[in-house]
Parts: sequence; C-alpha cells; structure tokens
Amino acid sequence: ANVDPSQGANVDPSLQGAAHGDRRIRSVPTARDGGSSSSPQAASGPALVLDKGEWDGLPDEFFCPITLEPMVDPVLAADGFTYEREAVEEWLLLGHRSSPRTGLALAHRTLTPNLALRAVIHDAFRARKATGQ
Repeated sequence: ANVDPSQGANVDPSLQGAAHGDRRIRSVPTARDGGSSSSPQAASGPALVLDKGEWDGLPDEFFCPITLEPMVDPVLAADGFTYEREAVEEWLLLGHRSSPRTGLALAHRTLTPNLALRAVIHDAFRARKATGQ
C-alpha cells in the first residue's frame, strides 16, 4: 500500500511514524501456528519479518493510522478503528482521551485484540515469505 504521512489522519505529529525509521516488522506466531495469541512479547518460536521494501501491495487496512506501518498486534479502540497496540497504548499513556484518528472523545480506554485482522495480516506475512515477494 502506498501510505503517505502527509495523507494520514488527524494523528498527533509526535506519534506519527515516530522513531521507526527502517525498523523491520515482526509477525509473532499465533496459537493457531504453535505460538501464543495473548501478546507478541509472550510468543515463542520464529517470528516473521517484513522489510520496508516488502510493504508494497499490502492492503491499507494492514497499516496502523498512527505509525503508518503494518500492524503486528492490532487492537480495536472505542472509536471503532484498529491500531497497533504499542502505538495506541503510548497515545493513551500520554494522557490523550480522544481518538487518534478522529479527535473525538473516547467513550472508554479499553483495547480489544482484533484477532481476525491479526490472523489475516500474519497469513499475508507468511505467504509473502513463502513466495519470496
């Protein structure tokens, strides 16, 4: 996907793409493939990695609206949007009580794992590695 930061949503500039540079994206094994589905840090086994050059062609829905990078641990926030867990947790820890995407007040600060999207993203990562794309 062609994700251009200048085309991003209303995101706090201090978080948008902050300190990510050429970081590689890790895909952590899920319970389905022998890993833990509770958190990326708790997973064991080999992680899948996508280099920045391998992001082309990924669906826009795979990208976090805060980091503008493919998500590894997507979570659903009260605004109905999905974010990378680490990024939205940082947003909330900074004291924000509004949606990073819309700027509207959040009804609550509970984050729900988006397991369906996580499985689709991880399957796509595995497929890219298997075909060498």
